[in-house]
Amino acid sequence: MPNYIVITIENTKLLGGIGMSIDWKKSPYKPQLEELLDYLETKDGRRVRTSSDLFNVMDELGYDYKDSYNANSGTIGVGGGDDIELSASDSKFRVNIIFKKQKD
Repeated sequence: MPNYIVITIENTKLLGGIGMSIDWKKSPYKPQLEELLDYLETKDGRRVRTSSDLFNVMDELGYDYKDSYNANSGTIGVGGGDDIELSASDSKFRVNIIFKKQKD
């Protein structure tokens, strides 16, 4: 596994919980990172549903929290014309969380 892992979480799950992604594009650790994401998301693994769950599981796997920063946030919305008062929006927030492998 790599020394550093950046996991992106977002608040877009319909039934509560968080969505997660790990960027492994052109990474030599792609198979391990895919396996980690599968472990974090599935019933056969830990099925992380909250950011607290994520911090606890990553600690169990030997990683410390280092830092976090906003990946982006945005609003997706629709609106009506002059005679129609129709509007709706949905906000999405993404946060990148950096974990570092613990020293033995």
